Amino acid sequence: MDGQRSFIDDLKHQYHYGGASIRLLFINVGVFLLINLLLVFGRLANSPAMSAFLGEIFALETDIPSFITHPWGLLTSLFAHFSFFHLLFNMAFLYFVGRVFEQLFDQKRLYYTYFVGGIFG
Repeated sequence: MDGQRSFIDDLKHQYHYGGASIRLLFINVGVFLLINLLLVFGRLANSPAMSAFLGEIFALETDIPSFITHPWGLLTSLFAHFSFFHLLFNMAFLYFVGRVFEQLFDQKRLYYTYFVGGIFG
């Protein structure tokens, strides 16, 4: 082998050694791809229920009774992006600010800030 990594190997390397901001970026992009893949299958199957189902899983309920019956929205809404530009701008901000944040603090604090900021945001 001539010492070059494949694209997949490079992605794996970045995920393992890129830091917390890169891991969060990968997770967010993965969830975005999963959501959109499910939406495409829902449209192909002519099933409007798929969009409602994804809303049930990834939306954060604002009224107390709905929140009590759907508490997972507190976590899943942190990773849900339903439009490409929403994902693009959030991930660009996460990448640049996250790298600086990791230089000033540690990865554990970045995770903590991401989750607490997402919950209170």
